[in-house]
Amino acid sequence: MAYDLSVAEARNPLIAITVFATIAIVFTGLRLQSRRIRRVPFASDDYLMVAALLFFLVSIVIEYVCVFEGGLGRHIKDVQPAALVITLKLILPIQILYAITLCLLKSSVICFYLRVFGDKYTFRKSAYAAIVVLVMWAIMVILEALLLCRPLAFNWDSTVPGGVCGDRNKVYISSGALNLATDFMVIALPVPHILRLELALRRKLGVLVIFTMGIFITIISIIRLRCIQTQVSFADPTFGLCMAIFWSTMEPCLCIINANLPMVRAFFVDLAPRVFSSTERGEPGVTRRSGWRGRGMSLFESTRSGRDVETGRNEAAAKDSQKSTTSKNSAEGMSQSEPE
Repeated sequence: MAYDLSVAEARNPLIAITVFATIAIVFTGLRLQSRRIRRVPFASDDYLMVAALLFFLVSIVIEYVCVFEGGLGRHIKDVQPAALVITLKLILPIQILYAITLCLLKSSVICFYLRVFGDKYTFRKSAYAAIVVLVMWAIMVILEALLLCRPLAFNWDSTVPGGVCGDRNKVYISSGALNLATDFMVIALPVPHILRLELALRRKLGVLVIFTMGIFITIISIIRLRCIQTQVSFADPTFGLCMAIFWSTMEPCLCIINANLPMVRAFFVDLAPRVFSSTERGEPGVTRRSGWRGRGMSLFESTRSGRDVETGRNEAAAKDSQKSTTSKNSAEGMSQSEPE
């Protein structure tokens, strides 16, 4: 039996996730197009982002199946037993895809950080350790989904003899809390290095804002966690799990959009540089531009850990010295060529 969208609890989340999924696809496409325009080869963060998008799209398809075939968003009394089984079965892959997608997304962000701050050994060590933590968290969530109820069929068939389940709500809350902790870990990773950059305070704050935009994703993680605490109910799973499933797909979706924002800006900088790019003159011989370039941000085009500013100063001094020497030699040549 197929279910329609006449119920708001089924219709509204599906419309919202469809709109934001479309934006996520467009933003990822603009990210890749920006790399092509600049003739920069794809890097590990790009490949991880594309992989995350693909896993996310699979979870969207599963949510559609849950709504149209599993009666998600309706109370259990309005859902056929066969449809209920479909929803309970599909909860497992949604959990697994959620973990894999977020792990890929956060690893992509860290790999981007490595392109900007990767010349520092301490940062590389911290970044790789963070990726290990993310992988371990994803493995934990996958094992939790597969082993929480034993045998596996007890997840959707409570008549299986000898079947047993752990406290699902407590397990979901604990994994959600750990996910929130990894959000803060990824956001905090570049902050000490940004604060040590030799930039004007206004520009330093601008860079800090760009790198900490992930704070909005932590808000979504908190909303999802709160939803699990207050709304998840396996007594009425098709209705009680509706919003938890919605936030489990919306969180990766918004994470994709957020992680692609800097690269999307780069696309528009290339498209209309006078509108989206800005230049400011600082030290002699140094031009600072906002935007993004191949290896990292051109916010650091003039001051990547302060070294390029010093290079600009040295180049300007060398030019002044060369001009002075040339003028001196010309004057000497003219004096020697004068008749005695």
